[in-house]
Amino acid sequence: STIIARNIEEIVFFCGTQRRNDLPEELSRNGIKVREVLVYKTESTPQKIDRGYDGISFFSPGAVHSFFSMNRVPGNTLFFAIGKTTADTISAYSGNEVILSESPNKELLIEQAIDYFQKKTIRH
Repeated sequence: STIIARNIEEIVFFCGTQRRNDLPEELSRNGIKVREVLVYKTESTPQKIDRGYDGISFFSPGAVHSFFSMNRVPGNTLFFAIGKTTADTISAYSGNEVILSESPNKELLIEQAIDYFQKKTIRH
């Protein structure tokens, strides 16, 4: 990966209790001091679903872990992921198709899901 910013000596990294180490490690390797500030605690709140869905959207790896702790889905359920880390987490639980958002934007992800199912309906 590549560091975009140059001439930075220190950053403040606002994060939650469940985060990946990639960013702070990469910054440290490039001589940038990272001051980490925990601003939220991730708590799992799994909910059991009682029926199948054509598609399910996920906005974080934590949500994926929480969901799959209580649920299994049919092989035809499509997943939508807000980012690569979330998509990778889904793939660790399921071999179902995962559609990755074009950018890490929740509105765009929902629009992609709507577009996907509208086009699917038109084709059939």
